[in-house]
Amino acid sequence: IRDRDSGTLRMRFNVANPATTTDTKNLTIKIRPRIKSNQNEQFISGGEIELKISSPSALTNSVSHAGGPLPPLVGQQSSFTVRLILKNSSNDYRNGVLTALVPVGVNLDTNSISASERNLVKFDSSTGRLTWELGQLLAHSGVLRPERSLEFTVRVTPSSSQVGQALELLRGIEFQAVDSFTEENIKLNNQDINTNALPSGQNGRVTQ
Repeated sequence: IRDRDSGTLRMRFNVANPATTTDTKNLTIKIRPRIKSNQNEQFISGGEIELKISSPSALTNSVSHAGGPLPPLVGQQSSFTVRLILKNSSNDYRNGVLTALVPVGVNLDTNSISASERNLVKFDSSTGRLTWELGQLLAHSGVLRPERSLEFTVRVTPSSSQVGQALELLRGIEFQAVDSFTEENIKLNNQDINTNALPSGQNGRVTQ
């Protein structure tokens, strides 16, 4: 490199997964660059650079049979319990909101909503829109502290046009929040939930 030349140095850091196995929060990587040359053997130090580590999270679900025929039968009501599960890593999230749509023909029992979360849930029966305004999702939820979850029961009476099909229970599932440390906007989507998600060996397809 000649006098007064400039250039770019690219570096890559591999962070352990998970980044920590303790209750440490708000992790950073700190770098203090320094340089010397043949003409100047004394290191010249640059300013400290701090890189904030993001917080991986996950939205999963489970479905269980809660009553009525299984496999579901045409003209007879069956009930299923849906559970939505949120896990988080090393940063707190704020302004967490989960939304989903209950399909036409599926009835959500609002009395079955998890008692610990019920005051944070809104359900518009005219549109089928379910909104869970959970607010803060603490760091290490589902790892070093309990996961955050919402559970409720839905009831479905299959029609003859649904024979051989799985019953759709919930769709358009989306979670949004803000990482309180990195200020990143977080968005998680979950696949639509139907009775194919029942535990192995249980037939969730409609029969005559």
